[in-house]
Amino acid sequence: MIPVEIARRQYRYFSAHTNSWPIEETFRFAGCFYGGVACVTDRISGKERLIDTSGVTLHEFTEFLSCSGFVDADNRAGRYSVLSDDLRSKFCILDRDLKLKPLPSANAVSNVYSLGNFVVVQFASGELEVLNWEHNKLINPVAIFGLRANRLGNWTVATSKSLDQWRYLDVNAGVLLGPVYDNAYPFENGLSIASHAMKWHIIDSAFRNLVTLEMDSLEPFSNGFAVGVTLEDEIGLLDRTGDFLPLSAYSTIEAVKRTGLTIANRDAMNWSIDIIRTNGEILASGMDTASFLDNDFPFFVATRNDRELYLDSDARPIELATI
Repeated sequence: MIPVEIARRQYRYFSAHTNSWPIEETFRFAGCFYGGVACVTDRISGKERLIDTSGVTLHEFTEFLSCSGFVDADNRAGRYSVLSDDLRSKFCILDRDLKLKPLPSANAVSNVYSLGNFVVVQFASGELEVLNWEHNKLINPVAIFGLRANRLGNWTVATSKSLDQWRYLDVNAGVLLGPVYDNAYPFENGLSIASHAMKWHIIDSAFRNLVTLEMDSLEPFSNGFAVGVTLEDEIGLLDRTGDFLPLSAYSTIEAVKRTGLTIANRDAMNWSIDIIRTNGEILASGMDTASFLDNDFPFFVATRNDRELYLDSDARPIELATI
């Protein structure tokens, strides 16, 4: 179901499958569903609460005024929901059993987010802590100043404040693995991208260099492809074998979504956005803005000439039924 702002500060849920508005209630704000649960703001009281796909209230918040919903840092259904007060000075975690778990230390905490079975706590100093709720302990073999995470537990962490020394962290065991890299990303299906001594490498789980590349920049693998920029300033997509498909018509390209599509912008100044396949085929074009919301009911939301557009996960237009 898609949360739609039908009027200013008035949201309702639309189902593209049934072409209907299945939840009668109107909310001040409505979030996407993750794992069958969404966070909404009551239109009258202004309080946040969790609802299921039938609109039934599962939990209402009193002390904590902001709720992330059960969405992880990778925008997929998660195990925990982060709660905070209006000043983001107090944080708490709500698990799937709707039990509150206070942080073990809330001093100078600036941000909190969840991923899989772990919670990441960022302090005002910039240092990060990884909290394993299952064993109720912090997993930190070294001081961490940057973190790139995935659900598999093989994360990369920056061990220097300058973010120029990256190691692999097995968060399940709490140990560092492999050499020190200038830049490194988490593994996806056994492969990762890391850089050292001005060269980029596709590496395997044993940290062997499978492919060496001379590129200006590379992003992590996302659903089999990595966004890269050549030394000649040409942008494109790199596959797992190291083959590079230039897409020079674009100035920026987002990470490939789990549906095999991505968002590409032709003009960084004036914005002319397309939704494309990984081979460059254009499915939707000429948009002013576009974003992909990866949730239980993934969809694209875009604007063209000040008109809001909704597209399904295959970039097909969704026509909203009259209320």
